[in-house]
Amino acid sequence: MNSINTYVRTLDIINRYNFTIRKKYGQNFLTDQNILDRIIDAAQLTKEDAVLEIGPGIGTLTGELAGRAGKVAAVEIDTELIPILKETLDGVENVDIINKDILKLDLRSYIADNFGDRPVKVVANLPYYITTPIIMKLMEGGYPFKSITVMVQKEVAERMCAGPGSKEYGALSLAVRYYSNPVIITQVPPECFIPRPKVSSAVIRLDILKDRGVKVRDEELLLKLIRASFNQRRKTLVNAIANFNGLSFGKEEIREAIEKTGLRADIRGEALTLEEFAALADRLSAGCQNIKGDTVPSEEENGMEKKLSELVKKLYKKEVSEATNAELYHALLSLTKELSREKKVIDGDRKVYYISAEFLIGKLLSNNLINLGVYDELEEILNKNGKSIAMIEEEEPEPSLGNGGLGRLAACFLDSIATLGLPGEGIGLNYHYGLFKQVFKDHLQTAEKNDWIEKDSWLNKTGVSFEVEFGGGVKVESVLYDIDVIGYDNGIIKLHLFDLKSLDEGLVRKGIDFDKEAVDKNLTLFLYPDDSDKAGNLLRIYQQYFMVSSGAQFIIKEMKEKGFDLYELDKHVIIQINDTHPTMVIPELIRILTQEEGFTMDDAVEVVGKTCAYTNHTILAEALEKWPLDYLEQVVPKLVPIIKELNNRIVKTNKDPKIRIIDEDKRVHMAHIDIHYGISVNGVAAIHTEILKNTELNAFYKLYPEKFNNKTNGITFRRWLLSCNRELTALLDEKIGTGYKKNADELEKLLQFKDDEEVLNRLAAIKMDNKKKLAEHVRAVEGVELDTDSIFDIQIKRMHEYKRQQMNALYIIHKYLQIKAGKKPKRPITFIFGAKAAPAYVIAKDIIHLLLVLEEIVNKDPEVSPYLKVLFVTNYNVSYAEKLIPACDISEQISLASKEASGTGNMKFMLNGAVTLGTDDGANVEIHELVGDENIYIFGADSDTVIKHYEKADYVSKELYKKSPVIKQAVDFIISEKALKTGHKENLERLYKELLNKDWFMTLLDLESYIEKKDEALNDYEDQQKWRRMMLVNIAKAGFFSSDRAIEEYNRDIWKLKKV
Repeated sequence: MNSINTYVRTLDIINRYNFTIRKKYGQNFLTDQNILDRIIDAAQLTKEDAVLEIGPGIGTLTGELAGRAGKVAAVEIDTELIPILKETLDGVENVDIINKDILKLDLRSYIADNFGDRPVKVVANLPYYITTPIIMKLMEGGYPFKSITVMVQKEVAERMCAGPGSKEYGALSLAVRYYSNPVIITQVPPECFIPRPKVSSAVIRLDILKDRGVKVRDEELLLKLIRASFNQRRKTLVNAIANFNGLSFGKEEIREAIEKTGLRADIRGEALTLEEFAALADRLSAGCQNIKGDTVPSEEENGMEKKLSELVKKLYKKEVSEATNAELYHALLSLTKELSREKKVIDGDRKVYYISAEFLIGKLLSNNLINLGVYDELEEILNKNGKSIAMIEEEEPEPSLGNGGLGRLAACFLDSIATLGLPGEGIGLNYHYGLFKQVFKDHLQTAEKNDWIEKDSWLNKTGVSFEVEFGGGVKVESVLYDIDVIGYDNGIIKLHLFDLKSLDEGLVRKGIDFDKEAVDKNLTLFLYPDDSDKAGNLLRIYQQYFMVSSGAQFIIKEMKEKGFDLYELDKHVIIQINDTHPTMVIPELIRILTQEEGFTMDDAVEVVGKTCAYTNHTILAEALEKWPLDYLEQVVPKLVPIIKELNNRIVKTNKDPKIRIIDEDKRVHMAHIDIHYGISVNGVAAIHTEILKNTELNAFYKLYPEKFNNKTNGITFRRWLLSCNRELTALLDEKIGTGYKKNADELEKLLQFKDDEEVLNRLAAIKMDNKKKLAEHVRAVEGVELDTDSIFDIQIKRMHEYKRQQMNALYIIHKYLQIKAGKKPKRPITFIFGAKAAPAYVIAKDIIHLLLVLEEIVNKDPEVSPYLKVLFVTNYNVSYAEKLIPACDISEQISLASKEASGTGNMKFMLNGAVTLGTDDGANVEIHELVGDENIYIFGADSDTVIKHYEKADYVSKELYKKSPVIKQAVDFIISEKALKTGHKENLERLYKELLNKDWFMTLLDLESYIEKKDEALNDYEDQQKWRRMMLVNIAKAGFFSSDRAIEEYNRDIWKLKKV
């Protein structure tokens, strides 16, 4: 390693790497060899020692430490410095470079795994703003440090060593003396640094005491008294302690304790020695334990606390403690946006554009604060003021930009793209009312507009706009809004949402009815407008073209602004088409290149064909969009000649009618465009991809085997663990470290505790706490009481016949009738549902009706209600899911085998310790493989059996109904006198006839197997140790289902992006 401890060499490295000094990290690089020598000497290092260096910068001190110590761990928060460190430390084998915030690093695990029995010493160059939190973490953590040698601002070093009566004396002075013997080694003038700081620094060594600096009965109380005394240092000790949020002693009680300690009643905290504080703590401790909360001694004003306080005062002229939750939400929204602006926008020469009709992003406050790394700090600040982030987040409107798994997956993927540092952006539409707000009236679903956009929101208007032209000379203007997607411990990417400039919200009449033909005013009102008539179908096409035309123009604009050659579009752009809704981006790009950029058709088709990739999310025929050609001629006449040309090119080379884009009925198959004119076709679970290859898309697979690949879906652990289950997160942090937050495979470390009774009991306690939280929320929102000692059996997902909520309803009927006959379950069962049915999907709405009817019948029956409860939650959304999933015992994943592409709810439940009851379908297959037969409940016909039934057309539900008394009894109850008395005859009879005469998704085929396996799961729950082990195994094996893993695979095999 070359010496870099000179001004010239340091400056050369900074300039060569084009490194920008960042004030937020307090960066000042030491250039003086004499000071380096003093630091090394002060640390008293030997080859037996291990060194933890905090803030190595460019490695000036690191190399010196490596020469003296046996092993060095250099922890650097600034990612931009890592390449420099790797260069300056090239060839130095005993240094481990860690790109991490020291406050977030699991020191205990790291030291145990890497330092072994070596004596550990800390050496650091600490910026002013973070000195106290780091020093307190190092001293309070109980780590095996021998000494801490740090360079800090001179005034901070003086405060550490100050005694009573001086202005420097404070909480930091006392805390340091409680844990160590401080010695100032030398002063360091500003000219020893690049850049020069405004004040002098000092090197101080803290020799850690084997025993504390003073004996005290209650260490927590002592530290709180110290904090209280200097929180308002000009007040008397009596008033300071009485006013402190973390303590609740009365003034007389405090005064008496002070006087009995031998001190004056009017004394201030700055006059007490450490020994006198200890004596006072013992005196108060002997009286009672009046301690609230949990605080860390610190004299320096918390920077985040100051920011929040000043912001609330500026906005509302109030203290934080006086502000309403709504006011604090808007203050935190503003603060989060400010903090995100300090983050680097991830960009690169090649970028993925993820185009999707849906982005079900959920509420963003907690997730953004977690990803920014400030959640815990702000929660502590708010707690001191009687507030909490959870309470405040209740004020946040949930963005209504998606409906089901498709949109939620897109949101998880954007989170992972940002977290992994990949250049990428999302492209979608800014729906003002989303799908709809669900309300139940008379046991029926009704729809109202979901008005979620506020003046002050996460949306940022950009000023970018594009003209979009439809048939008939109709021209509209799109305007672009962005939402920042903040990566976990990384930079940000953008979710681009296009809105209609001429939108007229006044078009919406009663419920969600509006004029579908007024396309110049309605395009971004609703997601998936009712398409049960021609006007609805046309509107869907208008909406999709509006999205892809705006997106395509945006992509071309970015290409030009970066100076890239459009003939090399595929080298700089990869477009991931999320399901078939964005398919028209392919002919639209070809149109732009040929009609506006001078490309030949051959050149345009070639470059666009190498730019797009397609994700298939379904094998349901009705979900693979096919638009009548005359509809496209009406809406997008400029695209029709291009689509015909694309089709002609296929017909010329292949006579198989199954692979044509335009079929004999003059329908345009959108998925066929994606497959023919894209580089990749991926399924979203192993079994789903095999079904595509072997059956549904077999003709295409034979033609393009190299295009087909699997990318099993995943979920972001930031939202579905760190945010929604903080107690479980804390347990995992404690037991296996924090590495799983970036590398989910590390969850498998939890398996070592599979037979650890203490860990299993804590998992059960966490589950119970989450059930109680859910019960409180349900009580407040639904007015329903839940028995938290009951088994929570939960099915939450889009309402659809193939997902078979109707089968769950038949089980409830079966159980209800058993109880009425005297056969009671060992433990009460609570069945919870959450789902929306598309407004035009009649049978789906009938299933909701049946479940609401059962809810009333079961819950009001005094014989049954002690043992069964049914709850259909209102307006199920992401926020509700974040409460339901951590509380679940049994996760219902009961789709007909071969019909669920993947599912992601199954992964979320698994991660939070629920046990899956399901078919071998979608990602259930991979869950089954990971956890083993003994940790999942699988039932029903397999995919091959189901597919054969469809091929042979030999499934007759009525035959099963006639043969099985169990099936007949359950199905007949739907039109029983009891059910019809509560529900509507039209809805119940229609559903009854559907099950008997059609049952397209084979509910009755699997019903008896379902009942048997579900009863087995309910019985197993009584063996709590067995059940808790199952919970643990499911959590430990969930790492595979991280969306980070999925995105890594997309990038490896399809996108080929360079991480930033």
